[in-house]
Amino acid sequence: MKRFLFCIAMLFCMCMTMNAQGLKTYSGVYRANAHFLFGTQKATYTYKNAEDGTRIYEGNFAYSCTSRPNLYTKVTGHFHDDCKEGLWTYTDKSSETKTLKINFKEGYRNGIYEYTYTTSKGTIKESLKATMKNGVMVGPVSGHAVQYDYQDGIVMGQGVFSGQTDEDGLADGTWKLTMKLGDGSTRVFYNKWEHGVIKENYYIDDTTGDKENINGGIPSVIVDVVRNTPYQMEKMIDRGSDKPWQGVLLDKKEVDEIKTKVMDSDEVYQLPKSDYGGCANDEEFIQAKSTIPNILYKLNGTKAICVIDEQGNVTDFEFTQAPKNPAVAKELERCLKLLKYKPAIYKLFTVKCKWNFWYDGNKSLLPEEPEEQISNVEAEKKVEDKVFDVVEQYPSFPGGEGAMFSYISNNLQYPEKAKEKGVQGRVFVKFIVEKDGSISNVEVNRSVDPDLDNEVIRIIKSMPKWNPAKQKGTEVRAYYYVPVAFRLK
Repeated sequence: MKRFLFCIAMLFCMCMTMNAQGLKTYSGVYRANAHFLFGTQKATYTYKNAEDGTRIYEGNFAYSCTSRPNLYTKVTGHFHDDCKEGLWTYTDKSSETKTLKINFKEGYRNGIYEYTYTTSKGTIKESLKATMKNGVMVGPVSGHAVQYDYQDGIVMGQGVFSGQTDEDGLADGTWKLTMKLGDGSTRVFYNKWEHGVIKENYYIDDTTGDKENINGGIPSVIVDVVRNTPYQMEKMIDRGSDKPWQGVLLDKKEVDEIKTKVMDSDEVYQLPKSDYGGCANDEEFIQAKSTIPNILYKLNGTKAICVIDEQGNVTDFEFTQAPKNPAVAKELERCLKLLKYKPAIYKLFTVKCKWNFWYDGNKSLLPEEPEEQISNVEAEKKVEDKVFDVVEQYPSFPGGEGAMFSYISNNLQYPEKAKEKGVQGRVFVKFIVEKDGSISNVEVNRSVDPDLDNEVIRIIKSMPKWNPAKQKGTEVRAYYYVPVAFRLK
């Protein structure tokens, strides 16, 4: 029994060691989005290196900015694959005490959202307690609010509020705000909502007991609470999540727009997914379902766009580069429309999402059943012109991959327009390394922004000649893929 337990313990340790392989630890000065803070900024976190030399955060993260022993700002949390995951806690003790707790799942707010602002006397000045689902507030909500006259810089009133949202994140039922005004009187405000549509908005006059209609809705109080401090606290470490929440609740008009809009793939919270009917990928699925022999060869250079709808169906199919044979084009469309996807998710909703398919046609050298007779010279020419995806010896930049990324880093110029727009991300580019080492057919496989795409294309085209790929000892043409990261400092 002891030997069994010992083996289990050793196996656990081996797994932990294997899991930790490749992770590095950083501890030191840190550039957080908190330049308004005074003091020493430091972070400790674990990470792994990406192919392009940037860091992918993985594991625990801790940040602090300390001006005095009892005056500090701290952030703690966890990253998984460069996304915030689990509970993150933000604490600000630069004057009075402010705490913010948010639960994340794959970089999006899912779970608790709690904010508390406590004065030096222990009184709660502002607060918000709610539950988030896919970045949207769902269920009961309550908190403390302060009403300011920003022009004169004085407090007009303080109070508590409560309400709820429905399963779509829309204000629903009765909302209540009890506000103690500057003159010492108390006023109670009410909203009656029905799935995001306000039906009544009033307060009861203390002197007459009558309902007095007013403008505006109580949910707007949440915006005042969140934008005042939590938004700034969350913004300190905004890596690995969507933009800091500003407290805005969904409204009926926005929900209707979400449900009708066709989203770009970089907009959605979760991309469409498919098991390809048990096949490894869409190409294997097409090969299995198609009645046309060797269809993948005949799709050489084919590109198509479509929409994955809310039910996960392939719709609105359109070729941007069609196969030469109309029958092949029709067969590809038929096969792809057999696919079933888990639809994309945006906020709480399954949504329509734009989707792309493209095929290089390198699954075989020649058709099994040629559509027309070709001469031996033509066949040799096809072999000569073939571009390999898989080769015995891949093309390489002079000096190796490290030298390639150094070349990119030293020559990359961040486009000013992209800087101004705050655009960043990774551009994936594909190109051919010719037999003589020259670069050709540079194209963007995954786009971020046209200006960033063009800069990457410029850099790749400016490269010196590579060492060409080899197959059976002979130089051949081969594809190469490179990710280029743009990060704003």
